[in-house]
Amino acid sequence: MKTEDLQAIGLTEDQIKKVFELNGKDIAAEKKAVSKAEDDRDAWKKRAEAAEETLKGFDGVDVEKMRSEVEEWKKKAEEAAQKYQKDIEERDFSEALKAALDDVKFSSESAKKAVIAEIKAAGLSMRSGKIVGLQDVLDQIKADDASAFAPAEGGAKFTTPPKGTGKGVKGFADMTLGEKMRYANEHPDSEDVRNWLARQ
Repeated sequence: MKTEDLQAIGLTEDQIKKVFELNGKDIAAEKKAVSKAEDDRDAWKKRAEAAEETLKGFDGVDVEKMRSEVEEWKKKAEEAAQKYQKDIEERDFSEALKAALDDVKFSSESAKKAVIAEIKAAGLSMRSGKIVGLQDVLDQIKADDASAFAPAEGGAKFTTPPKGTGKGVKGFADMTLGEKMRYANEHPDSEDVRNWLARQ
């Protein structure tokens, strides 16, 4: 489209100028659209090429084996997370139990270990940093085996339990927990005591 063509159809200079302005805007818009289309085309081309290169890297790869290995690693990660959580819970439980037993007096270290083992075996849980049901278990242990705990000041001392040396007398294996703890307190070097404590 030329100026002469527009003049030939009777347009004034101002009208011709307006036509060229409008035509220029249309051309600019079309160029912009074409440029965007070219950019999109180039971007998709690059993605296609990258995908093609990635797929080439999988040539000869056993996809099922890879999937199986991924699942195995996921399983190991979950197991590691569970073990970590369990270790943290056991540590927190031990610390809470230690703090809770600070004021409890035991008849001996072996008695203390036995009581702690019995409390842990009770499967108690924790809530807000406290062991739920601990006092009930402790009270029951005291009722069943008072000898595990130090007597009140001025109270009676515990005597040595039967050693299984006479007819009809119980051996170490037949003793109650309280008797074993008394015996362990008075005979810490006994082989029976060492074997028993090693199993706790």
